[in-house]
Amino acid sequence: MNTINLNQEEQKELKGLYAKLSNLYKERAKLEVLKKDREENLKEEIASACNIINKQGETQSSKVKMPLVNAILDELYRDKPNKEEIKASTMEDYKLAINNKEVNEDCIKSYISSDESIKENNDSIK
Repeated sequence: MNTINLNQEEQKELKGLYAKLSNLYKERAKLEVLKKDREENLKEEIASACNIINKQGETQSSKVKMPLVNAILDELYRDKPNKEEIKASTMEDYKLAINNKEVNEDCIKSYISSDESIKENNDSIK
């Protein structure tokens, strides 16, 4: 095993850098916990506002889709494009092309057949 010999100044610098890095990771962990707590609060608020409830009438924050919420927050608060809206628009374009027979039907059927064959093969492996 190779060892690296450092003079005292290099050792002091290394210890300082290690301490800074360690503090940054500790701070990051605290921030992640805070973010998770705030995310749960936001999900609870959205579930309540959107009436996402179970049979007992309790809000179900677990049913709130955070990728969708983040896309909306990006659009409304961060002046970023809404990625989910772009995906939905693109999907609608694809759907129209397929429904309007602009995509070769044989191509679609052969793709579906291949996909189903792979699923059957996966089921056989299980």
